[in-house]
Amino acid sequence: MVSDKTKINPDTTSTMPEKRKTEVEETKDPFVKALDEAMETMFEYETRMNKQLRDYGTGTLLHMNDIHMIETIGDYPTCNLSELALLRRQNKSTVSRKVRELEKNGLICSYHREGNDKDVYYKLTESGYQAYEGHYAFHQQRSAKVYAQYANFSLAKKKTVLEFLNGYIEYLKDYVD
Repeated sequence: MVSDKTKINPDTTSTMPEKRKTEVEETKDPFVKALDEAMETMFEYETRMNKQLRDYGTGTLLHMNDIHMIETIGDYPTCNLSELALLRRQNKSTVSRKVRELEKNGLICSYHREGNDKDVYYKLTESGYQAYEGHYAFHQQRSAKVYAQYANFSLAKKKTVLEFLNGYIEYLKDYVD
């Protein structure tokens, strides 16, 4: 039996105790509180999605960061490692490890430009292009409803959403050491 002091968490069968209200929490703006909860939920889904493996039509199971590296290489087929790191907002060692793995799986290949044996560039293989296209199709199918909603946003609303998200990113930077 659940007492008045506990609430059922709909995602589990366990019960959650009612949260103690602090002085800070009681004075917190309800909008900020709802925003914090919504953003936390969004980050939790992002974490879950990052752990999932998915086949985008090649028979190779890929994590979200794998397919997004493939997407970046497909979108910028003349990128070297440094440029990929900038585009993906990751350090070079992480990108280097990822491109080696994708190359080993036959999804990308490395090459040198004529007259430049120093820099290594990356492009999609046939399988990589198949994954790239499969990823696009996946988003078209899964995101059609939300894409339709976005299409109905006014230019001013789109600008407001992007300004908010960019502001929130700046806010999050204060929490990163």
